[in-house]
Amino acid sequence: MADSFNSLPIELNKIIATSIEGDKDFCNYRLICHATNDAVEGDGQSAWRHRFLNHFDPPRFKHKSGPPNTQLKALYQQRRKWLRRGTRFRMGLSRAEGECLKVLRDLIAESFSEDLNTRQEGARSTSRNLECINRFVHTHDLLHKVLCPLGQYEEKTPNPLLTTIQLLLTPWSLFLELDVPTFSFECSQKAVYETAAQMPIFEGINSMDVNMDFALHVANFFKYHLTRYDEHTLFEYFKDLA
Repeated sequence: MADSFNSLPIELNKIIATSIEGDKDFCNYRLICHATNDAVEGDGQSAWRHRFLNHFDPPRFKHKSGPPNTQLKALYQQRRKWLRRGTRFRMGLSRAEGECLKVLRDLIAESFSEDLNTRQEGARSTSRNLECINRFVHTHDLLHKVLCPLGQYEEKTPNPLLTTIQLLLTPWSLFLELDVPTFSFECSQKAVYETAAQMPIFEGINSMDVNMDFALHVANFFKYHLTRYDEHTLFEYFKDLA
């Protein structure tokens, strides 16, 4: 088998490498012999760039040529590791939660990063990054613990990045098939009906920061009415939308 791959032109080995779908199979192919290793790790590690762009939108980078292949390789491995492994989300304070949240933050920030003006007719109109996020929220509990009282954890302040990402992913929490539970509705209802002085929309120095806790309570309030049949408020109208 090794002799067979060694006898192939390097270009053909590269084509084989870039056609492999699974990460484990890709790594195993690299270990077959020197020829397959060169196809993956040689030529400036272009096979890793190809693999990255097959799974993710191009990363934002200050240079037009984009990040070097070695950086894309490390970024690809980090993202795939944490998207696959995930964690149990609580307050966003553990190392595993922090790593997952940073990956999700970057995926959100770089979604649709390809210049719309350069897209040709018939090109993709979706984002690979959003597809990754969609798979993640369907297989992990990130949106199942929004504003959830967690006993010993409730005295701690949640990681602001967790709050921000849960807010940004509100559209997924409205997918009825996900059956995302709603917690702390009484707190959210109180926050929604507070005056601007009691619950400001903006805060911080010169009011330049969005009050993410308030925004998350607003989203939680409407999610409660949109996704809960028992409330007999907005559920019937919402589920009939196209």
